[in-house]
Amino acid sequence: MSEHGKLIRRTRERKGLSQDALGRLIGKTGSHIARIELGGQRGSLNVLITIAKALNLDPELIIRKAGFEDIKFAPSKPLELDIETLEFINLDANVKKFLLELAPIVTQYMVGLTPKKRD
Repeated sequence: MSEHGKLIRRTRERKGLSQDALGRLIGKTGSHIARIELGGQRGSLNVLITIAKALNLDPELIIRKAGFEDIKFAPSKPLELDIETLEFINLDANVKKFLLELAPIVTQYMVGLTPKKRD
């Protein structure tokens, strides 16, 4: 089991969530969560940040444990994303709401996006 997988599993179980329930919260399947927890899949940055948010964890902690050491974590200028911008994109209202909530989190924690190469 991967380090970030252990953290996700411990936190998920402590909150009384099944893999299926966490998957539904973030728009993924329970088997997707299982693969991340067991280390069969690292998970994309977007998925890891979304899991962190759903579990009320620090995204930096999960991302570091997942091996994305080259990402620079620092406050930055907030992403210019508002409801007017999203009106031009054909998205479901819930997706738009989620993007508006996620944008400040992403810009707060991520400056660079270079994942560590795995051997």
